Formats: sequence, C-alpha cells, structure tokens
Amino acid sequence: MSDYFTTEHFELLNKWIGQKRDESNPEQNQAYDDLKKAYEVTETWAKKLKTELFPMGRVEIRKRPTNQGNNFAGYNWAKIYPSSEAPKELAYTVGIDADDGFVVKIDTVGLDESGALRKAYLALRGTYNNSSPFVTKMPTGDGLEKSLDQLVSWSIEAIRSFKLRYDEVVTKLNLGKTLSDEDLLKHFDSKPAFQTFRASWSPPDKALFCRLARAVHTAGLDWWHMNKGVQVRFGRKNPGSERAVGVLGVIRGTRTRKLSWMREMGALTKLNREPLTEELVSKIEGALSAERESLDDWRVLDAERPGLWPDQLRDDPVEQGD
Repeated sequence: MSDYFTTEHFELLNKWIGQKRDESNPEQNQAYDDLKKAYEVTETWAKKLKTELFPMGRVEIRKRPTNQGNNFAGYNWAKIYPSSEAPKELAYTVGIDADDGFVVKIDTVGLDESGALRKAYLALRGTYNNSSPFVTKMPTGDGLEKSLDQLVSWSIEAIRSFKLRYDEVVTKLNLGKTLSDEDLLKHFDSKPAFQTFRASWSPPDKALFCRLARAVHTAGLDWWHMNKGVQVRFGRKNPGSERAVGVLGVIRGTRTRKLSWMREMGALTKLNREPLTEELVSKIEGALSAERESLDDWRVLDAERPGLWPDQLRDDPVEQGD
C-alpha cells in the first residue's frame, strides 16, 4: 500500500467524482486501484487513531472508491466507534475529501438525509466548517506535508478540541441506551457482598443511588468496588489497573448511604460522609454538568472512552483508614 496520501489521490477524487464505474475503461481501472490504495492509508490512519485515543473502540471501513450507486465518490472515510456501547448511528470519522482536504468529525451513519434524526444532527452540527462544535478540516496542501504520525497527532488534538464530545452528541440526539435501575445495579452485583447489601434498600434509596450512578457515568467517570466491604468509589480508573488515577467520590455506610466528595468543583465543596439526599444528588448533577472542562483536566484523559462500571474494573486494594 501507499505509505501516505499523495497529490494524485486528490486529483483523482476531483476528476472522477460522480462518474459511473466502467470496468472497460483502462484509465478508470487504474484510478480505481489508486483510490483503493488511498483507502488503505485512511484505514491505517483510523486504526492508529483508535489505538491512541479509543483503545476500547473499533474501526469500520468500506474500502470502495465508489458509492452504493457505483459512482465514484469525491471522498473516502473510515468510521471509529469509541466503545462497544457506541450506537451504530454515530461515529467519529476520518478521511480525505476532494473539496475539504483532510477531515475529522463526528457524523451519523446510515441515516436517511431527510429523516428527523439526520436533521437534528445537522442542526447540532451547524455550518460544515471549523466553527462547527465537532468538525475540523485541514487544507489539502497542509495535510500532504505531514507524516502519518503527524496526521494522527493532529486528529487527536482536533477531537480533544471539539466543543461537544461524542457522548454529549449521543445524549442530545437521544441515541443512548437507557438502563433500568435493576439493569444498572447488575453492574455493581459482580461483588456478591454488594448485591446482598443493596437487596435491603428501600425503593427511594435504590432510585437515588441509581440517579447518582447515571450522573457519574454520563460524565464519563468510572465506578469500582473496594476489595473488602461494600464501599464503592467513582472517579477515573483504567482497565486492568489496581490503583485509581483519581477518586472523586466515595459511597459508604450500611444503614445510611454517605458520600465523601474529594475535591471542590464549582459550587460543590469537599464533603466528608454526608448523607446521600436528593438535594445533594441534585448538586452533584449540576456540578458534573457545569464543570465539564475542569473535570476533563482533572481526570487525565489518556484515552477517550465512556465511563466504566464495577464489573469492568478491578477492585481497589484496602487502604488504612478506609
């Protein structure tokens, strides 16, 4: 395959865009083969980006220079789903375009252009340029001067600079799967002691805990158990690691759920073993929503991924004072 994109790739996109595939045309056959090589570069670009930024994600790509109508397209692209939970209708995409150069964006997949969901997406996206909250373009000439690794680095910076993150677009388009309270709690039931413990909760207690759990998860934070007892924590913890990157909150208490909040965040100050109430959960929901940028800085986001549940992470070891 070609090591990188070439000027010829863009010239071919411009020359053949919209034309019907004709296998009896030798010049077109050569163009088709050359554009397939450009697709191989796009695939490598997407896979490198996935490895760096979305280690729990997957890449999907249809490496044909023609569209479903068998006409030459003026672009190529690869889709990156950031996790196994990502809805199939929305993906990060990377690719090259005859008019727009190099493009990184969040885009819909497989939707009717006239459908309500696509229209809602377009309203959210706004103008198709760098003023959009989740589109970044780079002129062809600038992109061709980069190496593949430099292109990946540019893509990472572009995605991290999006004004709306993937999970926020999912929420605004109502694409996310809503877990019932019982399904949510099953993520915590991987620890039998917790399952036994929470079986005694009253319906209001269960609903309040689930409300907090959803707010934390929606903010992209992780939940995990302590090795002993029924204490649960939330913050940032990487898969396979025993130690957390950072702890934002701790839930303790067998008779009454109590919350310790470990850092100031907007109007929410540090808390030590405060009873978990509707008022407190409302404050946490507000802080997690309003302080999204400071939260991103705090949690050391090495890789873009959704928040994880206790059944996806190792327990913390017991520490003195816990």
